[in-house]
Amino acid sequence: MSTQTVTTAEDTWLDSAHPARPHGSDAWVKVGGATRAALALPPIRTILGRTVVTAPLSFHVGPGHVGQTYTVKRITADWSDDAATWNNRPAVGSTTVTATVSAQSDGSVVTIDIASLMQQVADGNTWYGVQITSDAGSEQLLYANDSGQPAWEITVELSDNPEIVEGLFPDVGAVGASKIVLGWRSPDLDGTTDQADYRVQFSATDNWAAPDNDTGWLAGTLPRHDMTAYSYALTAGANTGWRVNVRDSAGRESGWSDPAHMTYDNALGTLVLDSPASTSFGDPTLRVQAHLVGETITKFRIRVAKQNDRTAVVYNSGLQSGALDFELPFRDPKSGRRLFPDDKPRWLNVRVWGNKKRGIGEGRSDFIETWVLLTASDDVAVTAPSSLSVTPVSVGDPRNVWSWALPSAPDGVLIGAGTNILARLDSSDWTASTRGPTTGFSPPGRSTTAGSERSRTVPGGLRSRTSST
Repeated sequence: MSTQTVTTAEDTWLDSAHPARPHGSDAWVKVGGATRAALALPPIRTILGRTVVTAPLSFHVGPGHVGQTYTVKRITADWSDDAATWNNRPAVGSTTVTATVSAQSDGSVVTIDIASLMQQVADGNTWYGVQITSDAGSEQLLYANDSGQPAWEITVELSDNPEIVEGLFPDVGAVGASKIVLGWRSPDLDGTTDQADYRVQFSATDNWAAPDNDTGWLAGTLPRHDMTAYSYALTAGANTGWRVNVRDSAGRESGWSDPAHMTYDNALGTLVLDSPASTSFGDPTLRVQAHLVGETITKFRIRVAKQNDRTAVVYNSGLQSGALDFELPFRDPKSGRRLFPDDKPRWLNVRVWGNKKRGIGEGRSDFIETWVLLTASDDVAVTAPSSLSVTPVSVGDPRNVWSWALPSAPDGVLIGAGTNILARLDSSDWTASTRGPTTGFSPPGRSTTAGSERSRTVPGGLRSRTSST
């Protein structure tokens, strides 16, 4: 983008009442009715081949200005301010620009955008200035260049041909559909030089002399191409190149971009959330488990957010590596509050990354995620044990052996003290017998084994609570 501003002009006015008289040295140029016309020639430098974005022409009106409509036309023949008369007035083009203006005080500025006339000059017509007329019924005064007062000003804002687009996406990686939305960026398209049309080519071999598909010029002001609206589709397993050419509203082309590439992989994984298995759960230390169908999870992140605002995150696991088998804490480590208050829904967000590189594009990211609205309930999927007994390992030993009975083997066991969850035990942490499963808890490294049963202990001074799921 560039601009040029000119604050002077060769000017005069023509009067049918004195058809042979020039008025080039007057302090005023005059308009009004069919019998008067003003001529002005600001010395614009060449704008050939450019796109005109705006071209506001300003002039200052004299006393007695009434409401009126101005008409501006491009002059198409040579003239000079000291020789132009009504009789030899220069020819003008057929394109008109009009502006209706209310009554103005002396010295006020009237501005008319003559971009359409200046674009004709940029397209190759010689610049001879403009003719200004008015439908006012009386003589109207405009300050002339020779008045010694501010008179004329024109600012021409220009754009070259659109620059070659860049930032094509997706570029590199796999996409999971044969028809996707492609996107790109343009460094300088704005104003009236916004993208008006675009053209996309596809090639599996980068043979751009004979591409596999050429969309031809398509109308579109947005930097995107939605393949679902057209017949061409990507071939599964093929690495396909694509490139873009755009043009502005004046029909000027950017030229072809560098190609981007992508692979249609119809085996890209889909995320399956294995745990929790339902939207209501009774385990306050929720275990999250998931897998990808078609590929392997390499990284994941888990967040918990408030029900009415997904951005109000109350817990963030941070980026974790490996398979997704993650136990959420009972309480937020920072606030100390329960992550899932009883009977109060909260969002669980699971985001995973697979072992296949994904092509990033509009509506496509390098990860897969799901949002599930969950409700914790003390009444769901919790079976209280019976015949609970806690006995010391031996007299004076601060460790205890816990024993209880359940009608069937649980999935997990929680051991708590007061309202605090001390541990979640998996099936490997107890041994089932005809007397029911037996287990315990102790600090790391302080386990004991009695007979064929594996037992773990807790310090005897703790007030303990046990539940199982």
